[in-house]
Amino acid sequence: MGEIFKFACLGIIALIVLGVIAAMDDKVEAPSTEPKQEAQTTAPVTKEEPKIEEAPKNKPGINKAKFDQIQNGMSYEEVKNIIGSDGKVISEGGQAGDHFHTIMYSWKGEKGLGANANFMFLEGKLQNKSQFGLK
Repeated sequence: MGEIFKFACLGIIALIVLGVIAAMDDKVEAPSTEPKQEAQTTAPVTKEEPKIEEAPKNKPGINKAKFDQIQNGMSYEEVKNIIGSDGKVISEGGQAGDHFHTIMYSWKGEKGLGANANFMFLEGKLQNKSQFGLK
């Protein structure tokens, strides 16, 4: 029984090693069979335009500081102005203008894997907010 266990372990290890080798094989390029061209001795002179970088506007998404500024009772427009972008509608109940019309919006976080914030509006006013992983 002990020998069978040893051979099974060796077989599993061999499969793992083969899998790693196969994965690495995809990243290795095959040598080209086409003739190589000689490099030019003089490179053409090109004039590069200086890049003008715009000052970053609001980053898309929300951070903890923006989340903390948002208070219950605010309108969607007020929340949107704090965050700097439109939210994604993830749920809606009823029709606009109806009593108990409810919309839930979501914004992705500026940083962090899976960071997000959700806001629920009832009749146009923020009723509830929640966040995960905002920094």
